[in-house]
Amino acid sequence: MKRYLMIQNKGVAPIEGFTTLGISTTRNDNTKGVIGQFGSKHAINLLLRNDIEPIIFCGLTKMSFYTKEYIINDGLVEQKVNKVFCRTSGKNSNTNKDLGFVLEYGVHDWNNINMALREFVANAIDRTIRENENGCFKSALNNNELSVDIIHENKMRARNKYTRIFIPLTQEVQQFYGELPKRFLHFSENPDIIKQKVLPKGINVNTLIYKNGVLVREVLDDRGNPELSLFDYNFDDELRLDESRNADDY
Repeated sequence: MKRYLMIQNKGVAPIEGFTTLGISTTRNDNTKGVIGQFGSKHAINLLLRNDIEPIIFCGLTKMSFYTKEYIINDGLVEQKVNKVFCRTSGKNSNTNKDLGFVLEYGVHDWNNINMALREFVANAIDRTIRENENGCFKSALNNNELSVDIIHENKMRARNKYTRIFIPLTQEVQQFYGELPKRFLHFSENPDIIKQKVLPKGINVNTLIYKNGVLVREVLDDRGNPELSLFDYNFDDELRLDESRNADDY
C-alpha cells in the first residue's frame, strides 16, 4: 500500500497561500520564533518537477495539482511549457484553476526536494506558534496538533480546522523524515534547546546554522568540504534568509 509523509498543524491555511504568488500570512509577522517566507508555490512546483504530487487539505477542502503542456511562440521559435493547475474539491469549492505560472518557475534556485519539505514543515511550525498565545509549540506536539508522520494511503483524510499536507513517500522523502530532528530542533529529543544560541555538537562534525530552530545552512569551505566546528549556532532575527529559506555565509 502506498505511503505518504503527513505534515499537520492546527489552523486552516488560506487556499491562496498555495495558489497565488507573493502571498504570505507570516512574512511581516512579529511573533517570536516565526520565520515567515513565501515559498509554498515554489515547493509545490519543485515536487511536481520530480513527479511527486502533493495533496493538501485546508480544513475540509482538498487541493491537488497537475500540469498541462502548452506551446508559446515569440515569432521566432516555439517552446513547450507546462502550466500548473490546482483542482479544489469540498463543500464550498469545486474548481480547476490556472495558477498563472509554469512548472519551470523557480527551477534554478529551488532544486532540492528537501527545500520543499522544509517549507511545508516550517509553515506548520509557524502556524502552531501563532496559534498559541505564549508562542509555545511543545503543547501542540504533545497533543498531536503539530505532527510529521508516515501514514498509509487508507489513513489519508481531511481533519476539520486543521491543515494537512500529504507527500508521496519516495526514498528522498523518507530520508528527510529520518533527519527531522537534525533539520528542526522542534522535533529533537530536547526541543527546549531552541532557546539557545550556541548548540552542543551532535553527530555532525560540520557546522550547522539554524534560524529559530530550523536548519538553514551547512557550512562548507571553498572546496565543498564540511567546515568543522566545536558548536552549532541558532540565530533569530539577526540572520536574514533569501526566498528559498537559505542563508549565505554569515
